[in-house]
Amino acid sequence: MNTPFVESAAPLLTNQMASPAKDGLYLVMRSHLLLIASIAIVGLASGVGVALVKPRVYAFTTVLEIGRSDQPIESPASCIAKIKSAYAPIVQQKLREGSGGAQLIDIAITSPPNSVLVTLATRGVSADSARHIELLNEVASELLQDHRQQMVLTRGILDGERSLSELKLGEIKERKHWIANERKLLEDDRALVQAQFTAAAVRMTSSASNRETAGKMVNTQEQVLTLLMIDNQLVVESSRLDQLEERLRIGIPQEFQRLEREDADNVRNLSSQQEQIEQIKHRIANLRDTHLLASPRQSLEAVGVGRSLIALIGLCIGLVAGLGFALIVDRQRSPSMLS
Repeated sequence: MNTPFVESAAPLLTNQMASPAKDGLYLVMRSHLLLIASIAIVGLASGVGVALVKPRVYAFTTVLEIGRSDQPIESPASCIAKIKSAYAPIVQQKLREGSGGAQLIDIAITSPPNSVLVTLATRGVSADSARHIELLNEVASELLQDHRQQMVLTRGILDGERSLSELKLGEIKERKHWIANERKLLEDDRALVQAQFTAAAVRMTSSASNRETAGKMVNTQEQVLTLLMIDNQLVVESSRLDQLEERLRIGIPQEFQRLEREDADNVRNLSSQQEQIEQIKHRIANLRDTHLLASPRQSLEAVGVGRSLIALIGLCIGLVAGLGFALIVDRQRSPSMLS
């Protein structure tokens, strides 16, 4: 019969059972407020002390931009591998020996994705800035020297290609002049053959007329011999006339066509060669040496955990420790309250 009443009262009883624990924690904090505050202040003071004693660390960085010809001289991944495995250890050891066995400086090498930039970075106190900057300069110089040698080789190859192309261009231009001279000689030859053809035609007409006249007066042996000589001359003149006509109608036009084809090919070769030279010049103009995009320098602000954050961490630790100590003290005084 009283079941609904019991069910409706259950949440209230649960809240009443939970509230003493909250009230107990509140009472503990209230009764030991001075103790908690004292320990928190001690924690804050410790954090401030650590922050003041801890040396301020700065970042030292330099950025290199990898040079390029048609493509980058070397991939950033390859540059990073070279620096890590060769350049950095050699320079670090040399600087260590020069400074009387000082501690090695760690160097971090990174490269942003899809870029030709390589960043070298170290961390240390401001008092050691000279060592850090020297390390970065020496390591960067090793990579710059390596890439400079590669670029000298690339530039030499391109200069050689340009020289050969310009030499070939000169030959093509000379060929153009040769074709022009050949065309002029062929024009003169055509005029000469035309004159010879005209003269041969006149002689042919004259010989034919003489043959006709001599054929009517063949009475003596001498006249027969004259007739035979005229006939022989007609054959020679006819053959000569045919040769000259063939030369005028077929030979010379074919030679003109050949020169036209050669001239057209030469014009195409000239244009292609000039374009090739321009491309080589463009490639030479686009050569970029690897260089320092930003010289080694010290960061303006200290890096890492700041002094304010260290002090705040000390305060938080003090508060937690104070509360824990207060709970322990209160449990020893009244175990029943914390049960």
